[in-house]
Amino acid sequence: MSANIVYSVHADTPVVASGNKVGNRVQTLPANRASGQLCVPRVSWLTSQYPNDFLTNKLGQTISSIIPKVDNMEDLDLRIALTIAGGSLTMPACELWFDQQDLYDPNNGSSQPVQTQYDMTALANLFCQTHESQQRAFFKTSGIESRDIGKYGASMALHPGTHYFYMPLLTFFRNYGGVFLQDMKDELRLDLKVSSVVPISGAGSIASCKIEFGISGHLLTEADRSEFRRRYFTSASECYFLHPHRSSKQVTLTCGSSENFIDLNDVRGVVSHQLILVRPLGATNANNGKMFWYNIGDAADARIELMDIQGYSITGTLPTRFMRQHQSTQFPNDWISHKPAYIISYCHSVNEALKGEINGGRVFSAQSGDRLRFVLPAAATQEVQTFTQSGTPAAGGWYRFRFRGEESSILVGSANAAAMKAAFEAMRGVAAKNLTVTFSAAASAGASFTATFTDPEGTLDGDLVEVIPGDAFAASSSTARTIAAIPGLPASGTYQVDVFSYVYRTANFSGLAFNSKDLVVQPPRHVQ
Repeated sequence: MSANIVYSVHADTPVVASGNKVGNRVQTLPANRASGQLCVPRVSWLTSQYPNDFLTNKLGQTISSIIPKVDNMEDLDLRIALTIAGGSLTMPACELWFDQQDLYDPNNGSSQPVQTQYDMTALANLFCQTHESQQRAFFKTSGIESRDIGKYGASMALHPGTHYFYMPLLTFFRNYGGVFLQDMKDELRLDLKVSSVVPISGAGSIASCKIEFGISGHLLTEADRSEFRRRYFTSASECYFLHPHRSSKQVTLTCGSSENFIDLNDVRGVVSHQLILVRPLGATNANNGKMFWYNIGDAADARIELMDIQGYSITGTLPTRFMRQHQSTQFPNDWISHKPAYIISYCHSVNEALKGEINGGRVFSAQSGDRLRFVLPAAATQEVQTFTQSGTPAAGGWYRFRFRGEESSILVGSANAAAMKAAFEAMRGVAAKNLTVTFSAAASAGASFTATFTDPEGTLDGDLVEVIPGDAFAASSSTARTIAAIPGLPASGTYQVDVFSYVYRTANFSGLAFNSKDLVVQPPRHVQ
């Protein structure tokens, strides 16, 4: 008996093994075919039908393109060529240019998308699945400054010329070991719903924005195609993937109360985990809402739990600090411990579930009556820091603020409180955390003054702001923490709560061709 060649979808070289198989993403071939082209990975950049002016003339609209047929597709990305003229621009991460992405299969006769991805699920999956050592390079391709993105997902400045962004799509192809598109009657279609507002600042303008498909697969010879069809039919007949379902609620949340509930009757199927974000009401790109997430009280023992229709706790009360710190261990990085994104896990490994492995879940239905209960502390306490100066600064001198190692722009000695506020809030580390400040007086007054901080993400944690004197400032300053911040919602009221439930789904094949009509919600028997 000849040995088998076993290789992963994303492997660059085959690995010889015998009888090995890892989930649905590993395929086998006879050893005598190892020298064929089937094991050679390939990425094709193919032209799309999306208009080049979608960021200037198609805001709020849905644009469509078929995905060109190739032999097989294991991964799908978008490459966006953005051409800027006339000056520099600052824009959000490219994931926030689109409110929603829907993949359709015209072959199945259904008007329902095969899979949907939302702006925030795209970002959350990008952040959660990227290894710590790869984050900087990975984020740069999406135009993301760092994992601490804040206002508008603040990106790096873009200078005149053409810039390329790469946006990975959370699709199920990789878990099949490849979709053999040549046997399909019609091409798949990807609809992109462009955000109604994509905030852009700077002197430049967008000359064009061209989208291409990046399709990863394997280069096939004619001899390989018949073998691939056989292998595809026998080995890749079923695949699991996670479909994000968004429950967007306008909910009245009462500080200091345990009676805050969110119904989940719209969720169907077996859920691996849920991502929970609490934002200002009517959060949009335009009003800085997409990346404005509230810390609901990590340091004050805020808790979230899932309860059934009879009022019994399914998960037990989960402290939100525990949720953020503990759940970060399930990912290759600690992003969710830096931003107030709350994850409830119903499976053994969220990271493996995102890769298509079924390893546990919670069954949701219209009849189950499940709901989330939020136990909230009192409203947030704002941090106050007091600056004590040794004398009256000289009007002709200058100074800066320093915060977490970053220094602000130069302030003249006579700058007023409004100019001080603007300089502090313009610092990247401050904007990334959505911090705002109010100064009680100008430094030029020569007496002590205070800074009162609004810290929605609860990240100050004792870090002090320093005044760094420059030439001829003629005064020194020390800073003390007068009132310590206690994270929490700013007040009782109505908030936008988004719950993204990741539902296990499976896709089967009719004959040799991929047919998404067979997509079904996983029944409970598949849960392990």
